[in-house]
Order: sequence, then C-alpha cells, then structure tokens
Amino acid sequence: MLVGDVRVAPEILDPAIGYLRAEDHSPTELAARLAQRVTSPAARTAGARDFGAVAHDLAASL
Repeated sequence: MLVGDVRVAPEILDPAIGYLRAEDHSPTELAARLAQRVTSPAARTAGARDFGAVAHDLAASL
C-alpha cells in the first residue's frame, strides 16, 4: 500500500507484486484488502518472521 506521493523503482519490485495507492481507495476498502491478505491461506502457512530479519534480507539482496 502506498500513501502519498511515493514512487517505487520498478527494478526492486518482483513482477508478481501489486500495490494499492491509498488515495484511490476508501479506508474501508484498504482495510478489507489488507485483512484479505493477512488472513489468506498463503499468509497462514507462510509463518511469521521478524521484521528486522526481513529488512536485512531485502537489503542484502539489492
């Protein structure tokens, strides 16, 4: 989800990644989409990871 005037360089996004611009959706729509993602079967089987570890792995891959 992108909020405000944010631009993401295409080379750092996997083609399978989509995103929503907050200004194009109501808060209710954004909340519903987020809930859909975090309660999906894929999210439940992915397992939790420490945010710091995820950020570290991402930085190392760039």
